[in-house]
Amino acid sequence: MQRARTVGLFTTVRATLRLLMAHGVQNALGCQPVMLMTNELEWQSGVSPTRQPADRPSMTRKNLCFALAILILTVPYLKALKTLITNSLHSSVYPYTGMIPLLSGGLIYLEKGRIFSRVRNGFGIGLTLLLAALAIHCFGNRYSSVLSPNDLLALVALSMVAVWVGLFALCYGKETCRAAAFQLSLILLIVPLPEAFLERVIPFMQGCSALAVALLFRLSGFPVFQDGFRFSLPGADVEVAKQCSGIRSALALFITSLLMGYIFLRSPWRRLWLVLAVFPVTILKNALRIVTIYWLTVHASLGPVTVWVHRYGGIPFSYLGLSLLALFVITLRRFEWVALQRARG
Repeated sequence: MQRARTVGLFTTVRATLRLLMAHGVQNALGCQPVMLMTNELEWQSGVSPTRQPADRPSMTRKNLCFALAILILTVPYLKALKTLITNSLHSSVYPYTGMIPLLSGGLIYLEKGRIFSRVRNGFGIGLTLLLAALAIHCFGNRYSSVLSPNDLLALVALSMVAVWVGLFALCYGKETCRAAAFQLSLILLIVPLPEAFLERVIPFMQGCSALAVALLFRLSGFPVFQDGFRFSLPGADVEVAKQCSGIRSALALFITSLLMGYIFLRSPWRRLWLVLAVFPVTILKNALRIVTIYWLTVHASLGPVTVWVHRYGGIPFSYLGLSLLALFVITLRRFEWVALQRARG
């Protein structure tokens, strides 16, 4: 089951990257991606202003200093880092953790010409973030006896992220941090969600999935009796368990929507609409998967298919969710293109 979750997440991320970079999708959108066009001047003119690259020897020294500082100051967080990596391999909620730094670093590399165009030393913001990291770490140590392991790990991970971003600001400056704001903010996704938040969100998503399942059963004509999260139907009973809440796939689609919005959309409001679309897409694909499993269960001749869908069906339904988000991106992008053409007269 864990291998299926890992494979499902990997295939989702791989398909997302292919989708984002595929020339065919760019043509379908009617224009090139806008990842490199972020400020108001670029939005109006469509042309990125000329930027002077930083001095190469100076950048090499800064890169070496940054890498060395990261290696040294990450040592106190090795235990927490190991736990985060273990969670990414075995957790039912955070299988994406190990990929977040790679995504952030990859996006920084793809836009290095823009991001590192005005490199300066940022002692003020850098030292502030490092002091904040120290304060968070001390707070976690002081209250470690009353915090749950998950919440303690969240505080330590947040402190580690503050150290990384602080070192980045210290080496490259405030303007560089501002240019890489999205990439640096993305690293926050390695911080585990508080248990109190999960204890409220997971039952809420269970309830929404149960409502969607009940609606699909009634639209399909199946006689159904619902008792909370449990459904009694001819030939089988179905229960929307915590594992079926969709929280894992929702987080994966949330990350995907952030990447899609950043690369393809200019308007902050349209990016927000794309992120908000993750919730109904997750509930819909979750309900479709549960109804499909029931339909296969009552057909005895499809027994092997039922077992496969129950164990590994998350992969095709993840592609379904990804396809729905892609269609929504294309629609939003078309609206942006029309608005831009009207603005240009």
